Amino acid sequence: MKITPNIPMVTNLVVAGDPRLKAKAVAAKKKSMRSSTLHIDELNQRIDELETAIGQDKSGPIGRAFAIRAETNRKPKSKRKVNTE
Repeated sequence: MKITPNIPMVTNLVVAGDPRLKAKAVAAKKKSMRSSTLHIDELNQRIDELETAIGQDKSGPIGRAFAIRAETNRKPKSKRKVNTE
């Protein structure tokens, strides 16, 4: 491939745009993120209130799962009588 010296080459890329519009877009994005975080915090707070109201806590499901697992893994007692004579 032959390169001719008369062809201009791009050496720097410039991002065009109005700096005020860019700043406004960044601010809007940050505001949206704060709003989203606030909304998630409010939902989590409401879930905690509902769990408290019905008497449910976070350790209940874990304890239940542990009990089910322990019951499943328990070996059944042998019904066969052993002659000791």
